[in-house]
Amino acid sequence: DERRGAARTGNAVSDTLALTITLADYRDARDAADVVALLDAYARDPMGGGAPLRDDVKARLTDDLAANPQAFSLIARIDDRAVGLANCFIGYSTFAAAPLVNIHDLAV
Repeated sequence: DERRGAARTGNAVSDTLALTITLADYRDARDAADVVALLDAYARDPMGGGAPLRDDVKARLTDDLAANPQAFSLIARIDDRAVGLANCFIGYSTFAAAPLVNIHDLAV
């Protein structure tokens, strides 16, 4: 088939896009805004409940996360645009007697 070697276009990530995944700094205005925006987009999706985050939740979310020493978030960016979020919490597995990471929210 002659299409096998052809370049693919569309919604696929190309070789020219730069993907980065960084630890969110909840005190950084850009990171905080991206955490809230990405989580709100997830909440609006049917998989996230189909409703936007309440304004009071948006207002306090990153301050509350920053105050929780077990919380951390990862932000994925393509060409410096936020496209993904993982909100995580450090926990403990009693079955394994070891720390673990609970991925609470995952949105792309």
